[in-house]
Amino acid sequence: MLKEQTLCTIPRHCRIPTIKHLLDRAAVLAAARGGRDKLAVFLACALYLPGWCFPSLLGRAGDRLSSAVIRRTLLQIGSVKMKVSQVALLELSMNYEEQLWRYLLPRPGEVFLDVGANVGWYTLHVGRAVGPAGLVLAVEPDQDNFAVLKENIRLNHLSNVIALNFAAWDRDGELDLILAETCTGHTVKREWANSARPWSWFSERPVTVKVPARRLDDVLQKQNLTRIDWVKIDVEGAEVEVLRGLRQTLTRFQPRILVESESPEDLTGILQPMGYQVLLLGQLAPGAPPNYFCYTR
Repeated sequence: MLKEQTLCTIPRHCRIPTIKHLLDRAAVLAAARGGRDKLAVFLACALYLPGWCFPSLLGRAGDRLSSAVIRRTLLQIGSVKMKVSQVALLELSMNYEEQLWRYLLPRPGEVFLDVGANVGWYTLHVGRAVGPAGLVLAVEPDQDNFAVLKENIRLNHLSNVIALNFAAWDRDGELDLILAETCTGHTVKREWANSARPWSWFSERPVTVKVPARRLDDVLQKQNLTRIDWVKIDVEGAEVEVLRGLRQTLTRFQPRILVESESPEDLTGILQPMGYQVLLLGQLAPGAPPNYFCYTR
């Protein structure tokens, strides 16, 4: 039986700029480190707005130009320095998914597995929290996101982070990664890609790239770990396959899990036999599936 704690609900397909979105962009502008970076953020947001409100050819062109500008910008968010690959990621710095941090409470010396790390929002903050005695393993299949992730790790001098460039799956092999126009929406699940705007300006067909797929139980066994305390999974529909490839690790270490999923029955089917409770947190981002906190007693 699912336990439920709904923290917030955001309507899908909301494209009307709200006061909060405008304030978020203003706060990001303040986080830019220098005058040139502040100008870049302002320009990137201005270019991005047409694509956010009007998903047309003009809007897509604005998205692409905006991304080219924002990739050169350095933000200071608390104690973390960060670059992003698209304006869509700027909301990460504005307490994005802040509700998850009520449950994600890493302590020094703990080990954190970030599956679907993107450019490192969770990786960087948890890397700081667990300190030199702890460890973060960040898994990200997309080459562009992975390049920014590695740059962010370098900028923050995090020697306790291991970045891994593959797609987590239930077996080793190769997968088609379908690229969404927003870099947080890339997926290996074709049914998920149907609802995402394609990356190509002119084609409605999703663009795909081949990526290696690995079973995380095998990867983690080679790391000779003695503990895993936290697992975060945000993989755009592939969470069931990720969990199947983690069964041995979950049984051995019983880490706390934060996972985004539209398949609560599948989550409980996999996790409850291992002694997990599944708590529904609710929808935390526009158009996103619900998030769940999974734990053992």
